[in-house]
Amino acid sequence: MSEKLKRAGDVIIGEIILTSSNGMQLDIAPQVVSIEITENLFEPFTSGVLTIIDGQNLSNLFPLVGNEFVSVSFHTPTVGDDQYYYKKFFIYAISDKIKLTERTSGYQLRLISVEATIDRTTRVSRTFRGHPDEIVSSIVRLNGLMTSTPLIVEPALNDLVFISNMWKPTKCIDYVCRHAINANNSPTYLFFEQRNRFIFATLEYLSSWDPIQAFAVNNWTKQAAVDSVNTSTVVDIAKDYQTIKQIQYSTGFNHFKRIDSGYYGSETIGLDIATQQYIHIRNKSDFSKEKHLNKYSPIPHTVPVDSSAFIHYVPFVTQNFEGQNQGITDTDFEYRGIRQQLISRLQATHLTIKVWGRSDYTVGSTIDLSIPKDQQITKKDDPEDKLLSGKYLITSLKHVVTPTEHNCNIQIMKDSFASDINYSLLATKANTGKTDIIAS
Repeated sequence: MSEKLKRAGDVIIGEIILTSSNGMQLDIAPQVVSIEITENLFEPFTSGVLTIIDGQNLSNLFPLVGNEFVSVSFHTPTVGDDQYYYKKFFIYAISDKIKLTERTSGYQLRLISVEATIDRTTRVSRTFRGHPDEIVSSIVRLNGLMTSTPLIVEPALNDLVFISNMWKPTKCIDYVCRHAINANNSPTYLFFEQRNRFIFATLEYLSSWDPIQAFAVNNWTKQAAVDSVNTSTVVDIAKDYQTIKQIQYSTGFNHFKRIDSGYYGSETIGLDIATQQYIHIRNKSDFSKEKHLNKYSPIPHTVPVDSSAFIHYVPFVTQNFEGQNQGITDTDFEYRGIRQQLISRLQATHLTIKVWGRSDYTVGSTIDLSIPKDQQITKKDDPEDKLLSGKYLITSLKHVVTPTEHNCNIQIMKDSFASDINYSLLATKANTGKTDIIAS
């Protein structure tokens, strides 16, 4: 039977296979009332929750006592096989159990990527040497997580040498992220898990991806088509998918918080503990040379901020004793401030939206967002709020799937604006309705 998408939010839940520690398997899809899968750009692993209505005493008969796994699958009708959601999770906890009737109980199975259990129980003690992308590949495959999950890496050009002193694999990867730079000297590497793969890449790399969807805040409703026989509803599924059901704005901005986070700039003071060399660096990114989500900088030209308002104090060693590894640093003192500045700029503008879900939505993707102005609009006006609208990065995504529908709660962020904030539109001639453009 061919699958047909009848309305936005349609979903097909496949088998949900519970596997015991001794290999016993059971499809618990009929007992699952909701699936929640969460991906986060700033976390290495995917997590989830299955809400169960149990009338078969599964927790005792199976039994659920720890070291069980569950494979979750669902997809949007008409999407390709490579866009199905299918993943094996480790069940790390059972929570919120409640007696519903005399013979049924409800509870939640807490899920985490299988690689997370390996990360919790593995310690790495060795020297890593080479380009950061090569080191991350080694940790993911052979020297840490031991996973065959696909991995996408953005090449990093600097050399890196460090010793992992009984660190967890993700601690090693985090160290590499903070010490890697790409071909454009961007130090914003992150490591995270998407729907079907791991990603090691910079914010620049992610920003270059084409948007997976264009969302809008609008008054779209299904239109009724009336003819002489009957009245039917015209369904525009594509437009329904683009419509934002709920939107929550961030607090706007906090100038002092931005100063304290290095948003406007910072300084790094370093001391080489071997040679006693003192280094003082003023960190300020060059927007014109960087790749961003949108065209314009989020920082007004007139912001009076001294870079010394935020200072990084960093001890470092530029070389080992006896002349070993000349010129290879074991510190991020040269670009720590730039990394923090660029990430804090991304996090400064964030929104949370609720939309109809699709199985191909995943964290790290980009979207286009259109938000209308908070004012009356004439036919000659541009109705779009240029400050809030634009291209955004999906930084957190939660799939919420029930047997009847699929929703997504998405946190989005952007590091730049679609319009130049150094110009203001001021109604200087209210009596004529004309507007002059005034440079700030």
